[in-house]
Amino acid sequence: MKVPAVLACIALTGFIATSVRAVPEELPALGADLAQTSVSGLSSGAFMAVQLQVAYSRRIVGTGVIAG
Repeated sequence: MKVPAVLACIALTGFIATSVRAVPEELPALGADLAQTSVSGLSSGAFMAVQLQVAYSRRIVGTGVIAG
């Protein structure tokens, strides 16, 4: 594929992405018990799990961290 064709594809993709507007759907309630919320993560997800635990320590009861 030549460079102008790649640029045309990128421009067309950007045009399509900006001209189509999706209407967000409301998510269903899952009935989760917020007093029993925990978080876990692996590698970089473990780092984020720790950050979430620290930021919301009053709400999160535990954190599982693997290789963080």
